[in-house]
Amino acid sequence: MARCKRTTPRRGRFLAAACLGLFATGFFLAARPAGLSAAPDSTLKLRGELGDVVAVTDASTRIPISIVLRDQVPTASLVQAAEAFESMDDRRDLITFELKQAAVASQLELLAYLREQQQAGTVGDNIRTLWMTSVVAVEATPAVVRAIGARDDVAWVNYNPKRDISLAAPAPAPAPAPAPAGGGQRGGTPTCGLDLIRVPEAWSTFGVDGSGVVVAVIDSGVCYNHSDLQNQMWINPGEDLDNDGVLFDPDDINGIDDDGNGFVDDFIGWDFDNGDNDPNDSNGHGTHCAGTVAGDGSAGIQIGVAPGADIMALRVGLSFSDEMDVWNAMQYAADNGADVISMSLGWPHSVGPDRATWRANCENIAPFVKLVIAAGNEGTCCRPVDAVRCPGSVPVVITVGAVDCSDTIASFSSRGPVSWSTVAPYNDHPYPPGLIKPTISGPGVFTDSAALCSGYVAFSGTSMATPHTAGLVALLLEANPSLSSDLVKLILQTSSVDLGPPGADNDFGAGRIDAVEALTLGFDPPEPEITSASPSSGLSITNTSTTLMGAEFFGDIAVRFGGTPSPIATRISDIAIVTSAPPSPVLGPVDIEVDTFGGTATLVDGFHYDPQLAVLDTNVQAGETITFYAGGAHDGHWGLLVDSAPGSRVFKGFTTCLAGSADFGIIDHSLRNAGMILSPTGIRNFQWEVPADAQPGDKFYVQAVFDGNGPQAGRPLFGACVELDVVP
Repeated sequence: MARCKRTTPRRGRFLAAACLGLFATGFFLAARPAGLSAAPDSTLKLRGELGDVVAVTDASTRIPISIVLRDQVPTASLVQAAEAFESMDDRRDLITFELKQAAVASQLELLAYLREQQQAGTVGDNIRTLWMTSVVAVEATPAVVRAIGARDDVAWVNYNPKRDISLAAPAPAPAPAPAPAGGGQRGGTPTCGLDLIRVPEAWSTFGVDGSGVVVAVIDSGVCYNHSDLQNQMWINPGEDLDNDGVLFDPDDINGIDDDGNGFVDDFIGWDFDNGDNDPNDSNGHGTHCAGTVAGDGSAGIQIGVAPGADIMALRVGLSFSDEMDVWNAMQYAADNGADVISMSLGWPHSVGPDRATWRANCENIAPFVKLVIAAGNEGTCCRPVDAVRCPGSVPVVITVGAVDCSDTIASFSSRGPVSWSTVAPYNDHPYPPGLIKPTISGPGVFTDSAALCSGYVAFSGTSMATPHTAGLVALLLEANPSLSSDLVKLILQTSSVDLGPPGADNDFGAGRIDAVEALTLGFDPPEPEITSASPSSGLSITNTSTTLMGAEFFGDIAVRFGGTPSPIATRISDIAIVTSAPPSPVLGPVDIEVDTFGGTATLVDGFHYDPQLAVLDTNVQAGETITFYAGGAHDGHWGLLVDSAPGSRVFKGFTTCLAGSADFGIIDHSLRNAGMILSPTGIRNFQWEVPADAQPGDKFYVQAVFDGNGPQAGRPLFGACVELDVVP
């Protein structure tokens, strides 16, 4: 029997989660997602083609749906709190604890209703729940679907049929003849893809092979008895009762969920397609991808980028799957210690995937899991903004395009850009210019890797480029386990070989990955800095700091309004503290470029900078009248909330001005509903008098919020929070 490499359990994990949960209390946001409202007509919540499906479906036929609950944890608050911890395990514990607690609360009444309908025969037997975001999937009759859409605790309902999510590419090339082991290489001669991205040189130079890093391969399964993979499989330490690392050891098979994770005898992962603990591959695609991540070359060819990494096998119905199965596979990986998720699959935008929930799911786990996802094999199809499949189109993920071993773009590799301008509640990255995708490119043409279930075969596709990149991420995380997802992405982009037009583009992304250059940066990553911006709006960038809204951003910047220094603030992942304000700010769209490690690349094209709240001095005195400057690039009613009482929750989920400071709640609504209406170039000043009885050492917190009936109604503004210190 094969022996698998063990993953050391995180001791005290659940105790740590409980303690962190006390710190995180108050993140739960009991509010509808922006742009949604309860409506008497339930069809308004039936998204995409679901309304049409309900209209033509027989009354007794059950329709597969996913139900997105109204109450969700605000991602920004999770990210802010998680960044107080350097350890990815601590971040994982904090975020998963909060998400689980919130999902239980938000789903309680809906699940009770669905179980009643099960008894009536109008809902199917299989009720699947998700906590990564609060989602429930069922099959229900048209009448029940309408009733669900009319519920106040439901945000929207999606049609969730099984679809073909495989990434079709040219037919496999003939299997290569195995090369003899030797020549100083691990297990055999490296593939041309490994040579292209300089993996053998990286192994010898840096001494890393991915050891200790868990890569979840969400695919058609993994043939775990393949000679190149049988010693590379992750084994669940909570189910390996005798601690011997034997795969499917009869001594461990007891039909009990020993580790309490909700899955019985899940020794190496889970089969979400069939609902069992055997994620073996019957297709070959997943085995091929797993081989590129970590195959050790036992059969004669070195195929794996990170042969020391552990493969967590998560099987979904690659040629016939629904979104909920893949979300549950991602959630399993996030909950059970995966450091990287590699997904060579995706939904074309034309079939109506729930892009908003995909984005929320990815953003909620990205603080501790690196997401590496194929761009798709649509080539130049579906222009201008729909060639990249979902979830590869999600901004936060590392999206991978394909080149051949001569660095020529693969004809099938999906080209960007992508846009989220029509996807509520995000409504960002409008086209033109859209968001550049892919993020990066890797070798994916006639890639030799593990066949089903022995030997080798060559496949082509962005499916093959993705595990090359995931393997490189595993090398980076062995070298530096504290690297954040943002920084991993930035390192891959900055260290890449620029192909095509200078700078990032929608064919190659930032360029083709390079293992040696990436690891050079990975061991000692410097901080990036912003160096320039479009002058058309009167803004220029200098190397200090401010807050950006809605950007993919990895470092600190500052903005100048027409040459006048802007408020100083922290980066987007924190909440801004402002110490100065411009007398006459000029607002408008900004193209931002980032100077990273000596190379300049566009960070986000055409993204809107939102200066939100500023004050001339954060040191205030009792009785003093304070002027707050507020402005932005969105229409809407804005108001301010002022608070000084630590310990309770602030309006709509904000808890602190800075990570690590005390929670605070509302005590003064006097500045709310101030009737302020902003144009795209508007600004408005608010005045507030510090209480006359304030004492030195007291603190006040001022939070800007959207109010009225706009699309962002009721939401606090990223970065628009000021902490005031009372001084003598």
